[in-house]
Amino acid sequence: MVRINLLFEVCKNAVIINNAVNYDLIRLKSGIKFKIKTGFLKKYSAIVDTGAHISVFPRSIWQKLECEIIGESQLHGIVKRENCSIPVSVGKIKYSLTDQYGNETEEKSALAFLAHTDKVPIILGFKGVLDKLRIYFNFQNNIAYAEEV
Repeated sequence: MVRINLLFEVCKNAVIINNAVNYDLIRLKSGIKFKIKTGFLKKYSAIVDTGAHISVFPRSIWQKLECEIIGESQLHGIVKRENCSIPVSVGKIKYSLTDQYGNETEEKSALAFLAHTDKVPIILGFKGVLDKLRIYFNFQNNIAYAEEV
């Protein structure tokens, strides 16, 4: 069983700070490499989002990948208004999760939203990524990892 170490990213949230509240924005991050015809792209940092039903990848990354486009859709956030959505392609990508110690999962494939913009981060959601892992995190003790199941 491969264990991928995850990292906590902590930064100040400027909007909340400007409103005089001391608030740290905490994100759980993983390394990810994407499959291309000649091997894998360099390692990227991705947000592990247990609230996302599907993964999201920016245009500049997914256009370099071996991916099968299945259809078109819209990505909505908390507000489901049309003017608050981002156009996406729905496609299958191949990836491997990695960490700073050289640990790496087997190559896997996942259905994902492929954004038509670069104004989105890499987000790892459930369908095809997190549903294949057991995730443990304890922020207080700075321990976080994902294991293949």
